[in-house]
Amino acid sequence: MFLQSIVALFPRGNLNIRFLPPYSPQLNPVELWISQLKGALRRSRPQPRTRPALKLRLYNTIATLAVTKPTLPLFKEMRYWLSKAAARQRFE
Repeated sequence: MFLQSIVALFPRGNLNIRFLPPYSPQLNPVELWISQLKGALRRSRPQPRTRPALKLRLYNTIATLAVTKPTLPLFKEMRYWLSKAAARQRFE
């Protein structure tokens, strides 16, 4: 019913509907960047034991990732997953 109401909003022939999985972290570059951030925090030694130490480590890690891990590759990876979704291939 919802889909028919969306289709009715557009003139016939000008709408191409793509069905995506309900949750697709591969299509969201922020998710990819956050996973890199979490991995970098897990690998950092020594592990922070207090809230201020964790906050400082988090800021330093974000600054390091912003310089060393540019976001363009994340968007390229998202384009790869979008092409798979458009071709209705399985996400693995």
